[in-house]
Amino acid sequence: MLRLNKISVFILRILIGIIFIVPGWRDITNPKFSADSFLTKVAYGPFQSIYAGLAGNPAVSILVAWGLFLIGLCLLLGLLVKLTSSLGIIMMILFYLARFPPQHNLIEEHIIYAAVLFLLIAFEAGKFAGIDKYLAKTKFAGQNLLARAVL
Repeated sequence: MLRLNKISVFILRILIGIIFIVPGWRDITNPKFSADSFLTKVAYGPFQSIYAGLAGNPAVSILVAWGLFLIGLCLLLGLLVKLTSSLGIIMMILFYLARFPPQHNLIEEHIIYAAVLFLLIAFEAGKFAGIDKYLAKTKFAGQNLLARAVL
């Protein structure tokens, strides 16, 4: 990959990492944070009853807050980018489906975020200015098929 392309992908990785880590940190540090209001008042559409059924479960709020934070942190560090991007795509699809169909545009921010995360996987973004570059060179990664797939 050309150096300019690597820099562009690196910038995307940092920006999407910030998009995840900031709300994650805000939710973690807010003792009153709960996903309940989103699940019961904001979600609509054919999947509304599924999301409303998750309300009141503290594990959902913990998963949302820590999921956002840890995905963002790993993206910023370039650590396990393929794995965390995959988890981020799942999270973004779940957020998208909570408000499906979108009121204004079929393609809204969660789909764009998922697309960027997919690009990070495709371009192995963690191997440029990231910890994945060094992990991929370890003996363990060389001998372990699963480690190679994740890195």
